[in-house]
Amino acid sequence: MISTEQIRIKTIMAQKRKIPPKWATRQRELISLMNRTATLFADRYTRSDGTLKWRESWIGMDGTDNGYEIFLPYPLFYLLGGGDHVHQLAQKEWDALTWQFTSYGTVDREFVSYFDWFHHSESYTYLFYLGLADPYHYINRKRALNFAAMYIGEDPLAPNWDAEQKMIRSPINGSKGPATELTAEDWTNHRPVLAEYLVP
Repeated sequence: MISTEQIRIKTIMAQKRKIPPKWATRQRELISLMNRTATLFADRYTRSDGTLKWRESWIGMDGTDNGYEIFLPYPLFYLLGGGDHVHQLAQKEWDALTWQFTSYGTVDREFVSYFDWFHHSESYTYLFYLGLADPYHYINRKRALNFAAMYIGEDPLAPNWDAEQKMIRSPINGSKGPATELTAEDWTNHRPVLAEYLVP
């Protein structure tokens, strides 16, 4: 495990003042506007604990990624100059969404129980951005290591990796291991508009 002493972040200091170009001042205006709307959006669509004002139950595996995608831009926006409150909100929402989808039964041990990697990536790019936003965050670092263990043969509850064949055992996989059988219920929330979408 990487210790905080091993992480070095370089600091760059400006020595002279210059008049910023117009594009830069407009970018700062946009960032200022986005700082305000980030909170307004969260206030409108989430409860005080951060959970989505959404359904009370969930059937099937499809859709967990959509919950995470709602707030995926928050830590990225923070990295590009958003306020500290946006970073704090991003972390709060990650934790709340993970709890909410765990209560739905689609997340187990903080990782989606089973889905294809395309949809996993839509969920977990969020965690990558949180890691960039705060590389010292111990819990997120631990999460990243736990999630990696599910795919390198170090997690007996998620035997996704076949060391002998050197491949992932199933295209549908997650915290509960490879899914070798799916039912109609697994696809209950799959929207009809995606019926012709190729299997990932």
